[in-house]
Amino acid sequence: MSFFERLLSTYYMWETLQFRNNILVGRAEEIWGKHFPGESKTTILELEKNASLALSFGHPHLTDGWKPTMPNYVQIGKYSIERLNCHQGCDCFRTLQE
Repeated sequence: MSFFERLLSTYYMWETLQFRNNILVGRAEEIWGKHFPGESKTTILELEKNASLALSFGHPHLTDGWKPTMPNYVQIGKYSIERLNCHQGCDCFRTLQE
């Protein structure tokens, strides 16, 4: 890559981060404040930094393939909701659609 291409790539990445952090996260925090009024809250960016569990919805064969991951990284994209059984007499798929 030439210097100009690297500079352009850096600029696009900076713009993307600014859009995400200022607009998308701001809207998500407004929704959060609407649904949980009066609670002491941390920002979404702080929650992102302190996440103790990561769920991956992609299938490993379609993305990066099987590789070692940290214990708090759970790949759940390969499971189907229809196979799960919450408890007797409960149709989980219908419950989630409602």
